[in-house]
Amino acid sequence: MAIFTGNVQAAHQASVAQAATAGNSLDEITQSVTTIRDMNSQIASAAEEQTARAEEVKRNVERINEVTELSSRITERTSSASEHLSKVVTRLESIIGKFRLTA
Repeated sequence: MAIFTGNVQAAHQASVAQAATAGNSLDEITQSVTTIRDMNSQIASAAEEQTARAEEVKRNVERINEVTELSSRITERTSSASEHLSKVVTRLESIIGKFRLTA
């Protein structure tokens, strides 16, 4: 009977040790899951921030494009006006050249 009792006690102690090991393993798994969850939250937050910044860059590029197009149109108009003024000056010089001053 003493052998049987010893086997039961040894089995009981082994079960308690395994239960403690399993409990420790579960604690480590819980900590790891918590760490992973926190990392996922940080990644999601960073992705949202990156999306917001990408939208901001997109809007800025669109605005730069608009300003560039406007500048191009203004440059074309300025060039056209300069050509017109040059022609007017040439005509005026021709007209003025016909007058003679007498003293």
